[in-house]
Amino acid sequence: MNEAATSTVHTILLIEKHNNIPESVIHSLGRNDLNFIITGTMQEGIQACKEHSEMAMIIMPMDLAMLNGVGTVDQIRNILPEVPVIFLSNYLTIESIRLATLMECDEIIQNPVDRTTLNAVIMKHIKQSKQL
Repeated sequence: MNEAATSTVHTILLIEKHNNIPESVIHSLGRNDLNFIITGTMQEGIQACKEHSEMAMIIMPMDLAMLNGVGTVDQIRNILPEVPVIFLSNYLTIESIRLATLMECDEIIQNPVDRTTLNAVIMKHIKQSKQL
């Protein structure tokens, strides 16, 4: 049996409001095993979580999570408790890392996001999920 036919497609929710990860970066990954669902608001993102229980991870701007309160990540965790939540942040400071920890974020990526960083983070969390 051919490996491409048996490979799993991983769905990644990308909640974007500022185009922090341009579609060109997503396409440059050249990965057939990734399916990105891109939403513009937290409400759309939460709805996507309800509609796609197979979500592999969620990537979202940290400031969007903070604007909507800690409850936003809690809502996601209530729907998909095991799914990694990755924050995008313009600044990595001790305070932003502390806040991300309080919001139970799994990782923070600093903007601007490049193809290599995005691919490494995706692969890391997919690999970890397979070990569970």
